[in-house]
Amino acid sequence: KKIIILILLLPVILPLSAVIFYQFDEELRPEVVEIINYKHEKIASEDNGYYALLGMFVREGDNPHAKGLEIEAEAKTKYDVEGSELLIFTSDIDLALIIEPTVDSYDICSTEIEESCLKDIKSRKEYYRKIIRDNKVLINRLRSVYKYKHYQESPYVIAMNKLITVHKMALSDIVLAWESKEYVAALDLLKEDVSYWRMVARGDVSLITRMIAIALINQDLSVLSDFITDCSKCIPKEIIEKELLIPFSQQDVDMRKTMGFEYRFIYNSVSRNLEEGLFDSFWQKIVVNLFIKQNSIHNKFYDMYQNLSLIHISEPTRLKTRSRMPSSA
Repeated sequence: KKIIILILLLPVILPLSAVIFYQFDEELRPEVVEIINYKHEKIASEDNGYYALLGMFVREGDNPHAKGLEIEAEAKTKYDVEGSELLIFTSDIDLALIIEPTVDSYDICSTEIEESCLKDIKSRKEYYRKIIRDNKVLINRLRSVYKYKHYQESPYVIAMNKLITVHKMALSDIVLAWESKEYVAALDLLKEDVSYWRMVARGDVSLITRMIAIALINQDLSVLSDFITDCSKCIPKEIIEKELLIPFSQQDVDMRKTMGFEYRFIYNSVSRNLEEGLFDSFWQKIVVNLFIKQNSIHNKFYDMYQNLSLIHISEPTRLKTRSRMPSSA
């Protein structure tokens, strides 16, 4: 009889025991608390080049920076309404992608071909001139971001859609200037571009933004390699060493800011799912809300973050003549 009673009580005893056991959760690590409570440096929106890139593809005549603020506001609305923790691209915002590049990035300075970008442009000058004429608005908008000394990214929307294609067109314009023997103008634009994307890559940005910024720097260095091969005496050595091939600093290779950005994304996403019980069935919600140790989960995620944040970008030992990079983003 006692055995029967015990069997009958098992459905009550086991869940109750589990609930009691799982109430004893870990404390959140101080390092986790520090990351999730991190406050961005206060940067006035008018000084933040992020918004100018958000608005790069708005209609001609609109102010890209002002439209960038509207795009972020729309992204926040989308985020709040849908309860999504996903960083979205500008292509997901209706007003963000009105003007698009009129060329596929595979058609210009393709890394799939053996010849250099300079050699390709020399053989197809009129084609490249037409591309640049047709896309002058986008090229000028890209170069207008060089004036900004800050890049602080919103946790809602990434500004990098179609950017690699526009960047390749801007580089083609630089190469055409070089081919016309406008060496100083070509190098000045290249220096500005390298400097800007190094600044973006050092910022408190998402991992994909940092990867794309590094890909753009890689494109710049590939073109620089073409210039050196074409006419090394046309580039003063001090410009190469002090302004273009600047050695990486600890700040350049440190991944902690970027991985902190990613960790906050993971923390908020996991927390929202656990707290709201965003699962299919009633019993799944019960299990999640009663039996899972939330702090323990976050502490384990921190261990993963800690390992990833130790990844450093290796300083290049030499300038490669050809580089591989993403063709679009």
